[in-house]
Amino acid sequence: MVTPVHARFLRGSQIDPMIDMDKLRRKAVTEIEAIRLCFPDVRSEQIQICMGAWMSTLCAVDDILEEMDPPAAKVVLRQSIEIVLGQKETDHQVYQTPTENQVAFIMAKFRNHCSHYLAVPVAEDYRQGRGLQNDLHTYLQIRTHTIGIAPLFALVRHLYCPENLRQAVFFDLQRAVSLAAGLQNDLIGLEKDLHNHESMNAVAVALRGMGKDASDQAALREATCSVLRIHNQCSKRIFMMLEGWNMMGSSGITNEVLCGQVIAAFAESHMKWCSSSERYQLTID
Repeated sequence: MVTPVHARFLRGSQIDPMIDMDKLRRKAVTEIEAIRLCFPDVRSEQIQICMGAWMSTLCAVDDILEEMDPPAAKVVLRQSIEIVLGQKETDHQVYQTPTENQVAFIMAKFRNHCSHYLAVPVAEDYRQGRGLQNDLHTYLQIRTHTIGIAPLFALVRHLYCPENLRQAVFFDLQRAVSLAAGLQNDLIGLEKDLHNHESMNAVAVALRGMGKDASDQAALREATCSVLRIHNQCSKRIFMMLEGWNMMGSSGITNEVLCGQVIAAFAESHMKWCSSSERYQLTID
C-alpha cells in the first residue's frame, strides 16, 4: 500500500506534466526504501506514507529554493509555512497551479496529503516540528533546525507515546540526532559543496572563522577534522543518553525507551543513506 500511495502523491505534486511515470515509480520505491532504512522499527503504513511525503517535499523544495535569489526564497518560505500551518486556504487557485508558485503548490499538496492519513492533533504536531554565519557555534545551533527531520520525529513520538507527544525528554535527544545528521550531510557532501561554492556547510563556516578558504589544504584538513570531532562528540552524547534511559528502564523496556531507541538509531541509518545517496555526491558532466 505504501509505495503506490507515495507514487500517487509524487504524481499529484509534480511540476512537469510530462514526467516519465516509470521514473516516478522508481523514485517512489527508492524514497520509501530510504524511510524504511532510516526507521526500520516503524511499521505503521500511515506513518511511512507521511514520512515519505515529507522526504520528497523537503528535497523538491530545497532544489527549487537553491535556484532562487535569497529575498525571493524568503518570501516563498514564509508563504509555505503559512500553508503548512493552515494559515492560508490550500484550495485557493494559485496553490493548485504549479506554474504560479511551484513551492506553494508542492506544500499545499503535502498538507492535504498528510491531513488525509493523520488525525488532526498528530498532523498539527507533525507540521509544526520545530545572512552568512561566520561563527561555527551559531551555525551548529541553526543546523539542528535546517535539516528538516523534526516532523519525522513527531510521527515517531506519536507512534510510541501518543499520550506524551511533547514530552521534553525526547527533545534533547532529537536535537543531538538532528545535529549529528546535519553534520553528516555537511561532511559527506563537502566535496560537492566546495565545488558548488556552497557557503552553508560546517566546514566552510569553520574555514571562514579561521580566515582561510578551501584552497589552503592544511586549513581544510584542520576544519574538516574539527567538524568531525563535533560529530563524534554528538554521537557519543546520543549513546550516553540512551544508556541512561536503558538503566532507568531496567525492569522492562517502556514505550519511551523504544521511542528513544528509534530516534537515536536515525543517526546511524541516516549515515548509511547519506553515504549512498546521489544527492550528496559530486557529479561532473
